[in-house]
Amino acid sequence: MSASLSALIVAFLGIAGTVTSGFLAQWGAGRTKARELAHSDNQTRAERAYQERRTLLDARRSCYADLNTAARLYQTALTDFFHALNCGSVSPEIQEALEEARLAHRARHSEAQMLVPDNVLGVASAVNKHLGEFYGLLKRLQADMPEGSDSLARAEEYRRNSWDLIAGMRSEMRRDLGVGGASSCS
Repeated sequence: MSASLSALIVAFLGIAGTVTSGFLAQWGAGRTKARELAHSDNQTRAERAYQERRTLLDARRSCYADLNTAARLYQTALTDFFHALNCGSVSPEIQEALEEARLAHRARHSEAQMLVPDNVLGVASAVNKHLGEFYGLLKRLQADMPEGSDSLARAEEYRRNSWDLIAGMRSEMRRDLGVGGASSCS
C-alpha cells in the first residue's frame, strides 16, 4: 500500500471518527435530556397528585370541623328549646336561634354530602336524621299536637342520645383524617 493511499485512509477514518463522535455526542445528549424531561415530568405529576390529595384532605378537614360545629350548635339550640318548652316559656329569641342553627346544620350537611366518604356520610346522616326527628318532636309538643309516644320524657331521650351520636360522628371523622384515637370531649 502506498503512502498516499495510507494517508487517504487515515484521513478518511479521522473525518469519519470526528463526524461519528459529534453524532454520538449529540445522540447521547438527546437521550440524557429526554431522561431528565421524563424525570421532571414524573416529579411534576407526583407533586400535583400530592397537592390534590392535600387539597382534598384540607377540604374534608374543614368540612368536618364545620359539620361538627354546626351539629353541636344545633343540638345546643334544641336543648335550649327543650328546656324552655319544659318551663313553658319559649321566647322568640330561642325559636329564632333554633331556626338559625337548624339551617346552618342543614347547609353543612349538604356540603358534606358532596365531599365526604360513605363511612363518614353514614354517621353524619344518622346525626342529621336524629336531630331532625328531635326538632320535629319538640315542634309537635310546642304546637300541642303530639303523635304516638311524643312527650317531654321522649324528648329528653332524644337530647341525651344526640350527644352520643355527635361524638360517634366526630370519632369517624377523626378516623378518616388519620387523627389519633377518638376524642373523649363532647
